[in-house]
Amino acid sequence: MNLKTLPARRLGLTLAAATLTLSATSVPAASAATLAIAPASTASAVVPLAAHWGTFVKSMRWTHAKSLAQSALASNGFTEWGHPGNMVIGWNGRAVVQVSFSPQSNFTRVAYSVTGVSSSDSSAAELARNNVRATIVKSVFFDE
Repeated sequence: MNLKTLPARRLGLTLAAATLTLSATSVPAASAATLAIAPASTASAVVPLAAHWGTFVKSMRWTHAKSLAQSALASNGFTEWGHPGNMVIGWNGRAVVQVSFSPQSNFTRVAYSVTGVSSSDSSAAELARNNVRATIVKSVFFDE
């Protein structure tokens, strides 16, 4: 298990708030998390971030990597925020999960990194990360 609580205080700045704007029925194409940063002397509280992450390699075609990540997030109740480059990011109301992937061994294997982050709820971050990871690991492709 990889667990680390990340302090929000860095270089004299404190994470003062994290505001997420999502509706229950749809997510605007340009939606994203907004972080309010304030000098440490004016912030009212330090918010720790709980994060769990890990990596693994899966034998599969590279061309399926992004769709598998999207499917794993969706099947675990995550709303997709976006999929820039070789990653997919999702939010379920309690945690953010980022699934990153890169080709290995002449595109016949894919290296995945799955990270779950929550604002102070370590169990939500851990559960989110573990569930998405398990979905990807257990997936079987019949055309391989």
